[in-house]
Amino acid sequence: MIVKVKSDIITGGGINVEYSLNLGIWNSVFAVPSVIVDEHIKLAGATQLKVILWILRHSGEKFSLDDISKALNMQSADVKDCMQYWVQVGVISLNGNDIKPVDMESQTENDADTVCEQKEEDKKEEKKIFNSNKIDFEYTVKRIAENKDIAYLMEMADNLYGRLTSQNDKANLLFIHDNYGMPIEIIIMIMQYLKNINRCCTRSVQDMANKWYKKGIFDLEMADKEIKRLEAGNRSAIKIQKIIGDYHVPTEQEINTAELWMDQWNLSEELIRFAYETCVDSIGKYQPGYMKKIVENWHNKGIRSVEQAKIESESKRKAASKKSEKTDDKYNADWEILKKLSIADEV
Repeated sequence: MIVKVKSDIITGGGINVEYSLNLGIWNSVFAVPSVIVDEHIKLAGATQLKVILWILRHSGEKFSLDDISKALNMQSADVKDCMQYWVQVGVISLNGNDIKPVDMESQTENDADTVCEQKEEDKKEEKKIFNSNKIDFEYTVKRIAENKDIAYLMEMADNLYGRLTSQNDKANLLFIHDNYGMPIEIIIMIMQYLKNINRCCTRSVQDMANKWYKKGIFDLEMADKEIKRLEAGNRSAIKIQKIIGDYHVPTEQEINTAELWMDQWNLSEELIRFAYETCVDSIGKYQPGYMKKIVENWHNKGIRSVEQAKIESESKRKAASKKSEKTDDKYNADWEILKKLSIADEV
């Protein structure tokens, strides 16, 4: 707090002092609806957040799409798309050139009906977001011509795949950008990763982007962390494939399992090889689910080496053998009783 004495006039035996509070940059603030942070900070893309913050900062002022695009170094078409996102999620409403907050009172009438309707709308929206990817050639050409970032994305796709991408490829990439709100840089990261594991198709890119959308991966730091996790899991999956002699592009489930065994549980290749051998010896063939149960059972019992696993396997074998002997003894005892009863009847 900075105290400023405006006057030293003595009044009633005291000094008339005026105070002022200097908050520095906090002297100029603006309100942000809590829902933007609580519900959309993970779901909304960086550009969408920039646009809504700029709009809130300039509330009460007149501005155009060009004003926003110049301030944020964005294309006007992208600004419009970002605004449409906030309309769709119920933060703002557009009436001509007027931007207004959504009328919360009208939203809270008949709560029970509203909740039911909202659930139905959510299902429709989810279906729209994840299934409706029909983008025609005319729209694709228009977006490429209007947006240099979209044009760069298509150029990078051609370069990565070593061919001219088809209309279907371009539609898939546009769908990811427009419907998931995913930045161009992250889409390119996904394409590069999938190319490195020999999955050179935009359908795989869309499937992976869908998963990232659900996980809330929208910034470069989170994307880089996820790529490193997948790369480590892929390397571990290939090591396991060498052990079992089954070579193919690892599936997502195989990558997750390999990451769990080798990167999180730190199981050795020797122990995993012994688990494979135990699986084949037990059921006569390699069965992923059965081998998985063997590894999980060892992990739960704290078995970390082949020697410990062999002791465990021998213990189970002896237990099974004793159980079999007991069954045989009981059978023999029952047979002797029956024989004696039969002799007694004859007498």
